[in-house]
Amino acid sequence: MSSTRQQLEMQVQTLREEGWSEFAISEYMQHIEAESILENVTIIEDSWEAAHRIGSKLFNHMLFDDAELATDAKLNMFYRLLGARIDQFNFMQLYRVADKTFRFPAGEAELIVYFQFVDQFVQLIQEKYATRGLYDIWDHQMRYWLSLPIIDFIFIDEQTQQNGRFSSERKQFEKWLEKTRIIHYPFGKSNPRLHNRYSKGELETIDMKTKDLNIKDQFIGDEGYHLEVVFNKDGKAISQWNVLRETVDGKIVSNPAEYSTPELLQIANTESVNYAEIGGADHNRLDVKPANLMFGMESLVRRRAKRAFKAIPIDQFNTITRNKWAKNKA
Repeated sequence: MSSTRQQLEMQVQTLREEGWSEFAISEYMQHIEAESILENVTIIEDSWEAAHRIGSKLFNHMLFDDAELATDAKLNMFYRLLGARIDQFNFMQLYRVADKTFRFPAGEAELIVYFQFVDQFVQLIQEKYATRGLYDIWDHQMRYWLSLPIIDFIFIDEQTQQNGRFSSERKQFEKWLEKTRIIHYPFGKSNPRLHNRYSKGELETIDMKTKDLNIKDQFIGDEGYHLEVVFNKDGKAISQWNVLRETVDGKIVSNPAEYSTPELLQIANTESVNYAEIGGADHNRLDVKPANLMFGMESLVRRRAKRAFKAIPIDQFNTITRNKWAKNKA
């Protein structure tokens, strides 16, 4: 038996132990055999990497294309593969991302395919909750993980990297516009009220007419769903992933006591992934209501952040935006 054949058999066994379905394992083997590459160790290793990169074409085929596997079963397999667990602070950790068994995409080429993964994942959520509101904490909190590679993509700078996250002196919004043109993925703007949060004292005392508002850009998907990215007046991206820290073993520090007030503000105003189009009953039951603190699906750090910082009241926000629009038009 050739060493490459042995390697493939070992990979198949590992895939089975990780929790992949038999269909997914068959897809993996067919992917390799279709190229007649059993004697090519490099390509076998590349295929193994692709099967463990969330959102690669191979990963997508293995996860989504089993016509006989029910929607719930696909989602459960996905969470099992990533080692999803709710920790003591009600934060969904992905243990197999933490230990680098699986990874999110990085770079333009990988991200283009990843958007297709997000669209397909959202379709599973839509199917699961076709006639009811979202009730599963894993489904709810996965939306925050889905946006992680987008935030890292915005922050990529080849010359500087700090604390495992990327930073740049260039205005990130300008880089974002440049990157969206590069990858040919359209985006639009939507109401950013819930991403403009202030302390109670600020809401009572500051002159909101002169306040520069954060802006929110939607990254529109093939099926009409979107990823949200939030920027402040200086063009800097606002995200919980800017401030959430990792432990030495790659897990997220989820204790709210570990974060400062300015860090909590970013966590409160963070981007996310919506499972329904903006507006309407679907958006309310899949995206808005699950984020309500009374539902108990937010992590404790998100709860503390949202309790400390409140969104501008709707009437006041509408007045501000109307005035600003009229002033800019004039």
